[in-house]
Amino acid sequence: DVATKNYVDNVGIQGPAGPQGEQGIQGETGATGATGPQGIQGVAGAAGANGSDGADGADGNGIASTTDNNDGTFTLTFDDGTTFTTSDLTGPASLTAGDGITISGSQISTDVKVAKFNWSNNYFNLSNSTENYIPWDTTVFNSNSSVYQLTNSGSTGTDCARILINETGYYELKALVFLYDMFNNIDVSVSVAKSSGATGVMSLIELIFDGKFSESTSDRTLNSSTILSLSAGEYISLSVNPSGNSPYPASSSIGKTTLTLIKL
Repeated sequence: DVATKNYVDNVGIQGPAGPQGEQGIQGETGATGATGPQGIQGVAGAAGANGSDGADGADGNGIASTTDNNDGTFTLTFDDGTTFTTSDLTGPASLTAGDGITISGSQISTDVKVAKFNWSNNYFNLSNSTENYIPWDTTVFNSNSSVYQLTNSGSTGTDCARILINETGYYELKALVFLYDMFNNIDVSVSVAKSSGATGVMSLIELIFDGKFSESTSDRTLNSSTILSLSAGEYISLSVNPSGNSPYPASSSIGKTTLTLIKL
């Protein structure tokens, strides 16, 4: 047909393939490509076999015997023949009756020598700027009447009430003075007094409280304590000295002027 004729006239019929030509020279190396994504983790391998047991260690140096030396020490003899003696392991001495300890079955109590005295009756206004000796009139308790004795109970003045001490030693004294009318800037002092006899003037030996009170009206408790060295046969008491208002002793079912003594 016309189309085929025109193709043949213009292009020509394809001949057979010619022989392969020589290999060309190698081209230049191309640039390195980008790193590809990390591949997935492979499957874990099987556990390896257990290793063999290690060699036994050397024997330790154990204790072969223990000896009580009957002096609070112990001697330890080791397997290799060496010895070691401890320090004295004796504990403190146990408490026994006669050391101020009372033992009854499983109960243990100390034999504390303590007494407490009150001013409970016959109240009066204290004199200003004067040593007012407390007229003790009530023994609240006394664990050992051979140590403490109330003398001249309820008395004031020169032969005032006082506490006889019958054992030489150190004593803790606790004082509580309970007063009304503690106001208008009055100053109140409390002192310990001592004498060598059951009668006669007492001497002040220690100031244990001194305070000023500025309230318009008030009742106050004055608390103090001290440690005293007392000899058998001495007497002690308390003296209160207000600067004004002539305070009156306060009293309630749980509060009175009180003196407590404890032998240390």
